[in-house]
Amino acid sequence: MANRDLKWFMRDQTDEIVEAPAPPSFVDDQGKPIMMQIKKLSVGEIQAINKKYRREALGIDPKTKRPYTWNGRFALKTDESDYERAAYVMVTEALVYPDPKSKELRDFYGCVDNVEVLFKMFRTQDELTYVFDKVTEVLGISGGDAGETQELIEEAKN
Repeated sequence: MANRDLKWFMRDQTDEIVEAPAPPSFVDDQGKPIMMQIKKLSVGEIQAINKKYRREALGIDPKTKRPYTWNGRFALKTDESDYERAAYVMVTEALVYPDPKSKELRDFYGCVDNVEVLFKMFRTQDELTYVFDKVTEVLGISGGDAGETQELIEEAKN
């Protein structure tokens, strides 16, 4: 029988920081690419962000205009309309450098909201998509290329 010592599952809880190149338009004084630092968020941190931006509403039958019930209880439906906001909050929480939460960046861009700093700092869609893809890849929640995902969503709508 294999070693059943639980010490192998007792991991250090320190944050893991990964470096990834910033968008190609960000270079230092010598023209070298700037490296971003990305913190690997825990499953608990990711779930807490998702839960914060998830909304539940009463499920209504479109024909009868009455609430759905199940086992004598009202059925709730989850409204995923804040999924995009949750995803960008995850990016701001994971970025260590540049830190969108830093007072210096918020003052420079004249923002109070950390996500707004992210949008102003990476002001083109290409830059924002690049950073989003890098961060979600490090977090292990990448569903592929964000641009490709957006195209699939648009296609599904039509």
